[in-house]
Amino acid sequence: MLTAEDEYMKKHLKWILPALLVAGVGALIWLLDLPHWKRLDLDLIQNLPESTAVYDCYGEKTMALGAARPREHIALSQLPEHVKNAFIAAEDQRFYTHSGVDVKRMLGALVNDIRAGSFVQGASTITQQLIKLTHLSSEKTLSRKAQEIVLARQLERRLSKDEILEAYLNAVYFGNGAFGIQSAAQVYFGKDASALTVA
Repeated sequence: MLTAEDEYMKKHLKWILPALLVAGVGALIWLLDLPHWKRLDLDLIQNLPESTAVYDCYGEKTMALGAARPREHIALSQLPEHVKNAFIAAEDQRFYTHSGVDVKRMLGALVNDIRAGSFVQGASTITQQLIKLTHLSSEKTLSRKAQEIVLARQLERRLSKDEILEAYLNAVYFGNGAFGIQSAAQVYFGKDASALTVA
């Protein structure tokens, strides 16, 4: 036989559980700042601003004009295979097998971050890095990371792996004012990215 207290709990439990669920969802929306999330914009990825190259009468490049960030686009097909392989090996070894997010890598990074008590290891894939470079900031917040994951998954459904890798190599900053691999090859080695050797 149910006691009065049991009757009271049974009667009110059907309202308490939904209320807790609604409160939990509300807290998650507030924590992740969902109303302010950005939408995937392929134009930000596929149409990065480029510089206009200016050459002298001898055919030597003298300067770049037009873009706030000097950048020259280069197609993935123009890059040597070892250049592509080097970036995949260094940045995202499972690039061609995951769907934008490498769960195994994220769990490993989470374990290392918990052990260290701070953010010491990143787990972003090339796709996630491209999203961060073109759509988001570099702030280390749960909301930004969640947006990055969602947008990376969406991007993987819209572009091929090679299109994503090409966009990444043309977007990433290599230091010394070099945006994209073509500019980096010229700044650091005085040659086009298509001529980069293993060395």
